Amino acid sequence: MDPRPTFLDRRPLGIPNYLAIALVAVLVVASIPRGARRALDTNTNKVEDWLPDSYSESADLAWFRSQFGNEAFVVISWDGCTLGDTERLGLLAQKLAAERLTPEIAKIAKVTPHSDRRVFERVISGPSMIDRLTGQPARLERDEAIERLTGALVGPPAVEGDDATRATCLMAYLGPHAMVNNRSMRLAIERIVEIAAIDCGIDADTLHLCGPPVDNVAIDIEGEKTLRTLAALSGLVGLVLAYACFRSVRLTGIVLVVAGLSAGASLAMVFYFGAFEVLVMGAPAPRLGKLDAILMSMPAVVYVLSLSGAIHLVNYYRDAVQVGGRRGAVERAVRMALVPCALASLTTAIGLASLATSDILPIEKFGVFSAIGVIAALALLFSIVPVALHRFAPSTATSDSAQSSGNLPGWARRISEGICIHYRWVLVGGGTLMVLFALGLPRIVSSVDLIKLLHPEADLVQDYKWLEAHLGNLVPMEVVVAVPAELRRGVDDHPEASGQRYAMTTYERLTLARRVSQQLEALEPVSRALNAGTFAPADIETRSPSNRRTHDYIVSEAIDENRPDFREFLRFEQTSDAGQPRELWRASARVAALDDIDYGQFVTELKDAVEPVLAAYRARNQLVVMLSTQGRQLAGARIAFVVLRDFTSQDALFAELLREAGVATVVNQRRGKLWTVPADLLKEPTDQVLARIRDQDLVVTLSPGVASQLAEQQIECVALQGESTGDADLSATFTGVVPLVYKTQRQLLVSLQHSLVVAAGLITIVLVVLLRSLGAGLATMIPNLFPIVVVFGALGWLGISVDIGIMMTASVALGVAVDDTVHFVSWFRRGLSVGLSRYEAAIESYERCATAMVQTTVIAGLGLAVFAFSTFTPTQQFGYLMVTILAAALVGDLILLPALLVSPLGRLFPASQKLSQEVAVAIGNPEVELAPAAEPAADTRVAATSPPTPVEPAPASNAHSVDPTQSAAESTSMPPVQSRTDNPVHSVDPEHGQLTPANAALRDRLRALRRSAD
Repeated sequence: MDPRPTFLDRRPLGIPNYLAIALVAVLVVASIPRGARRALDTNTNKVEDWLPDSYSESADLAWFRSQFGNEAFVVISWDGCTLGDTERLGLLAQKLAAERLTPEIAKIAKVTPHSDRRVFERVISGPSMIDRLTGQPARLERDEAIERLTGALVGPPAVEGDDATRATCLMAYLGPHAMVNNRSMRLAIERIVEIAAIDCGIDADTLHLCGPPVDNVAIDIEGEKTLRTLAALSGLVGLVLAYACFRSVRLTGIVLVVAGLSAGASLAMVFYFGAFEVLVMGAPAPRLGKLDAILMSMPAVVYVLSLSGAIHLVNYYRDAVQVGGRRGAVERAVRMALVPCALASLTTAIGLASLATSDILPIEKFGVFSAIGVIAALALLFSIVPVALHRFAPSTATSDSAQSSGNLPGWARRISEGICIHYRWVLVGGGTLMVLFALGLPRIVSSVDLIKLLHPEADLVQDYKWLEAHLGNLVPMEVVVAVPAELRRGVDDHPEASGQRYAMTTYERLTLARRVSQQLEALEPVSRALNAGTFAPADIETRSPSNRRTHDYIVSEAIDENRPDFREFLRFEQTSDAGQPRELWRASARVAALDDIDYGQFVTELKDAVEPVLAAYRARNQLVVMLSTQGRQLAGARIAFVVLRDFTSQDALFAELLREAGVATVVNQRRGKLWTVPADLLKEPTDQVLARIRDQDLVVTLSPGVASQLAEQQIECVALQGESTGDADLSATFTGVVPLVYKTQRQLLVSLQHSLVVAAGLITIVLVVLLRSLGAGLATMIPNLFPIVVVFGALGWLGISVDIGIMMTASVALGVAVDDTVHFVSWFRRGLSVGLSRYEAAIESYERCATAMVQTTVIAGLGLAVFAFSTFTPTQQFGYLMVTILAAALVGDLILLPALLVSPLGRLFPASQKLSQEVAVAIGNPEVELAPAAEPAADTRVAATSPPTPVEPAPASNAHSVDPTQSAAESTSMPPVQSRTDNPVHSVDPEHGQLTPANAALRDRLRALRRSAD
């Protein structure tokens, strides 16, 4: 026995190496609890933060909020909250409006509580808004006021004609101090429930709350449930399964401790990275370094991946103990496991890091921190586990009695032999499956819906159902029409003074906002579109120019004098540019939160509805310029407006705008006229028609095709395009959560494709470098892509939408699949290194690592399957899809990969350039110094120059079948390798080092190679 101390027992620093490693590990581990706890406090979920600021949708939303403020409102109602019972509603509104900043919220906001600092900036209710509309300046009748608010703050009557049965609500807008983060918003929402229940006598179980802050807090809560409840359950499942595999309390404890520490370290790194962003990078707030509901799943992923590596390392250790005894077993196991485990972690980290290329922030963060977590787990694995095995090694009886990873049951051995013998059928079947499922990949569609991230039975979803059924749609879609100073005028100013455009009074601009809202309300998904016109005096129906001018004057003066009352929908743009700011008119359309709306189609329909309105106004400005060149104005002008047979709403609006501008009035004893003429009338015009056309100041149309047809008939007609001419023209901005969700939905598929391409490319490069063969690297990727093609192809065929949870599984699964592939191929190349045929090397790989591969898949799969019970939909889908993909990956690694290695493609996989020392150690002869192995092609020369070393024959029932794919020369190049038996194959007396027949045969084979090399 070698008297020299093993590496872990050496004392270069005066203390044993294992103790030095343990001390360093303790210092690192000590920082985990605080970092993990602080990371949980950063949990924040805002869909508006998901896309980068460089995207136009994000920039538009940021601009909108800079002008109108962050619409952090909470809608509050309850069973029985109607216009007929407003006492409790009024009391709740009064209490919330007076609620001062609580000490808890003030601490989060880092301000001192003060009487002027309140939790809620503004509180409105259905009854208060009705009172506002019936007073100045609108002065509406109560019925009309209720009608304007129906679908927003007031619902339809439960009893026809009885307004007292209409449901109503209260909207509380959070102040800036309550919006610091999700924790402060949660405290504000909890305060609403507390005041309603205690001060107003409202049963908390009957309350219904929704709104952006409620959405974010609900997702926070579900994410925390995932981490605290399901992660604990996942750990328990891992504990049970690990013990079932090892039948050793110590081994199970070692594996689970390192996996738990790895998960905690990955969580702590989120907080420390956020601190680095702020303290070192100078960021005002962390961008990546804060948790969200998607990132809550990351510690569990790192946990199961770390568990997988620990199981492989422990199995290497158990093999080393069985073959060479306990002395130095840890060092031998580490030498054998280091390269495959490190490569497996590297490829897994690459697969995860590919998600960091996504533009969707939660996916980017998941990729970054899970990749870092996997690498950190590798460091913990090779520091904590070896020390623990060295210092707290399991008893010899336990390790001997437990089934080794190198022993396959008889039925499993027969299956593995059948796969290798019938490799052609296996490859044909696997290739056919991949092709069939690959045809479903182009059919994949994506979906992102903030509310549907929660389980259908979640409280928030049920509240949305109630509120939308009793009040109306609740998700705002914002349209902001910007009116530059050049298009605005006072009531006493001339509209065409500049000769370049038609300037509008405040009333005319209000009419523009109303027309935009009418177009929005015509869309099916919209129940109500609120705008400044909702709170303004009613319009009048008159064609009398004088009556219209009088009404224009009255309404314009009323709005200008009461602008603060309209600030929610009418503001001047806040900008640093010199000059007069643009005037912003907001229309807020309410869309259903739970309907299956195609957001892409809806956004298109929205623009198609609004743009024709603006185009009609721009066309009128173009007409002003044309008339100005003739010394005329719209008032008193004679215009022939050529329209198609199908008179569109844009045609009707343009005609109405010309009448409002005074085209049909008398100016300087000349009567103006608007002649709306069908295009068909001008196809074969009569002399009378031609004479009337010549009497017009201009012939115009909104259709370029009509203008071209009339030009062929020598009739000059101007096509008014209504296109924007720049900043001095009308423009509309479409923003809100809906366009952001649509953009995220589109980016989801882009991110999926991009991350997979990046991951596959980088992993292929790693495999090519590892195997030193381009062909081998490419061939190895086939079984790794198998689970992704099959599972995602199935999603395409089944029509299941890819959401943010499903999207993450592809790159995660790719990295995990490569983990087992690396171990299998490493053992295969070891077999080739000692002269085994491809068939024998594949069987040897089965014997060595198939059990560990199944163990890691079962433990990781069932551990992640727990997340399928989450009420947070992305986590739920991530859980059950990961189980499916891991199962498919196991099929690829244990069926498709061995068949590929045995096939002619297996020639692409080179043997190791030298026989590794750990192989010699593993067969029980550590003192032998091995020469470099000959290439497989030289095996026949070995047989010719050196007779086969006799080996103890094995029982016929345990012998491997001869590989029918090998040539006679290959099959006789080395002595046949004896198959392992169920228990005695690896059994060895640790005290005497007596080898089993199979290991003795392998030792003799190595010695024969040494003699041939000499």
